[in-house]
Amino acid sequence: MFLFPAEETADLWFAALTREPDPAYWVFAWREGGWKLVAGALPLDGEAPDAAPTGIGPAETAAVQATLVPQSHLSYLTDPAGLTGISFPSGDPVRDLRDELRDRPARVRPDRLTADVDLSADEPARTLALADGGALVFHTVEITFRQRPRSGAKTPAHPIYGKRDLRAFTGTAKPSRITGTELLILATRVAVDGSLSTVASRRVVTDVTTG
Repeated sequence: MFLFPAEETADLWFAALTREPDPAYWVFAWREGGWKLVAGALPLDGEAPDAAPTGIGPAETAAVQATLVPQSHLSYLTDPAGLTGISFPSGDPVRDLRDELRDRPARVRPDRLTADVDLSADEPARTLALADGGALVFHTVEITFRQRPRSGAKTPAHPIYGKRDLRAFTGTAKPSRITGTELLILATRVAVDGSLSTVASRRVVTDVTTG
């Protein structure tokens, strides 16, 4: 099934929803004279929401909230105390990620671990209208982990990546420091009332260095 945005923009793109072998979204954008896959596969977590007919946009509240989705995720993930008022349902991957960012440094002690969360500068957020008046937003969050061994140690005691990934990216299974970049690619549903939930997601490690 092919899904198209309600309005044409300078960023020409469309999404595809495949059912077999596993339901997933794929996002394509026009790049250098051809269609390029820019996000996918994004496996669904449950049922895919019904898209609105081509040319029909989301309801006003959902349309406004859709423009704020990337910043809402950034605010949520960098607020472990939950003071922003932004929420996600129990079991949502974004909620699980915030818990991980909060708890992971304690799990790798005596190593020192920090995490920076930002919005991807490579791909813009892209919005589809849904049949119920809501919106579906495809966007990407970038996470940078920096792991250092305890004072006096040569290598981290509890590397956050396995030996296979470390060798593949850095050439050694025991680097003195680890800096890892990960992308969390999301399809976020915005309900008519403005509430957020994750429909599909994919998390990938894009780079690991010893710096």
